[in-house]
Amino acid sequence: GYTVTVNGKRAELIDNDLKFLSVALEAGENEVVFTYTSPYPTYIAIGFVMSVLGLCVVALILKKTKWKTKIMKRLFLSLVTVLIALTGLTAKAAGFSCTVTWDVPGSVAIYEGSMLSASAVKVDVPAGATSFTLTEEKNYLVAPTTGYFISAATLDGVEQKLAVGSYSDPTKVYKIEGQYKSANYNEKTVAITTGQYQMSDLNIEVANGASKINAYVMDASGNTTQTLALQDGKQTVKISQFDTKLQLQYNQFPKQALYKVTVNGTEITSSQSNYWKYNVPVEANANVYIALDEVAVDNSCTVALAFTSETAKQALNSVFNRTQSKTNWAEDLAKNDYKLKIDKGDRIVLNFKEDYNVTVTSNGEDIEVLGGSGYQSTDPITVSGDQTFTIAATEVQYEDLSAEVFTNNIDVLKFTASYDGEQLKVTDLGEAPAGTAYGRLTTDIATNKYRIDGISGKTKRFFFNITDPQHYWIQRARLG
Repeated sequence: GYTVTVNGKRAELIDNDLKFLSVALEAGENEVVFTYTSPYPTYIAIGFVMSVLGLCVVALILKKTKWKTKIMKRLFLSLVTVLIALTGLTAKAAGFSCTVTWDVPGSVAIYEGSMLSASAVKVDVPAGATSFTLTEEKNYLVAPTTGYFISAATLDGVEQKLAVGSYSDPTKVYKIEGQYKSANYNEKTVAITTGQYQMSDLNIEVANGASKINAYVMDASGNTTQTLALQDGKQTVKISQFDTKLQLQYNQFPKQALYKVTVNGTEITSSQSNYWKYNVPVEANANVYIALDEVAVDNSCTVALAFTSETAKQALNSVFNRTQSKTNWAEDLAKNDYKLKIDKGDRIVLNFKEDYNVTVTSNGEDIEVLGGSGYQSTDPITVSGDQTFTIAATEVQYEDLSAEVFTNNIDVLKFTASYDGEQLKVTDLGEAPAGTAYGRLTTDIATNKYRIDGISGKTKRFFFNITDPQHYWIQRARLG
């Protein structure tokens, strides 16, 4: 595994949820040296000792039984050869082995990598299993499946800290650092304890002002588990046994009190010192009543979106109400037939995906769509009454690109379209002697030239990495 020194002195590696190699430093300049020690010399030494011991045992048997004929001597040599081969194989096979167990079949899934994402590679665990042994020195994630959560994890009986799945996913997971800290997990057992979410109804009635009220469902630790898009009228949302409160607040400035908030008939109050936040205790089948004003004033209007094709619908990303700081996603708008209730005078922005050429018209006038990094949008539009926006779009066609790569060892390199995406096609273009020109530079060592095909014409980039990081590293990379 890895060790580290700081200014020549041995230091302690810090365990952290991001799973990088970390070490504490003092202020000022520091010299930090990370050193990796392979476990394989230890395995070789074990194999050698076993071979010697086996040889001694066989020699002792021959001596005691006085088997000294030529045939027996040849048999002795054959046995020694076989024993050495077997012990050598045993030592070599003494690789990584970490067993994961869990209490309920189907309650967890195991993924390769350190982050929980849609592209994470799922380990093939047999259906109905409650244990699985990992045999490759990789990083793994043990994550709950839908409807379950991980409540605890132990490593050989010692309680472990749970981590979050990723920066954007707060799901509690257990991370196994088999790639860089294999010794911590080798020949050990990870025991996962799971639980099942118990869902119940929370009944909410908004008398008026729903569009101006932010609503968040929270657990006992104050973590937001749901962000609600309230609508005037009655609605029901699902909460789990860990959800303990509904937090409400007027979403515009300056902040103000709500006219009335009750739960099961009991009024909930707030104050200016609490920024007019209403913390409503909730439980299964609770009834919450909310009113922004004593008398509802109908100041609303309807924004309708019309599309010339299905492609135009696919191009829509969201409608952002800048006045209310509220994003209405395309999938939510589709549920309401692409109609949105807002207040007269609100300013909205139409956002589109970058892979489409979009035009927008309203009331016979063209509305400019501006490009951005990863998105397109209109300038803020002030809506004074009911208004329809007509959207037309065509999909942008990106042609694949290729790149030339010079390297002295293609066998240990992997080229992918994204960080953990599919491998790109590599074609050998032959030898490239030292001094071969590429771009503004020239090679200073003899290499081979390769062409990388299938690079996205949209991103115009590719990724490369070492396939065996324990034995190879990238000494230098230059862009010509």
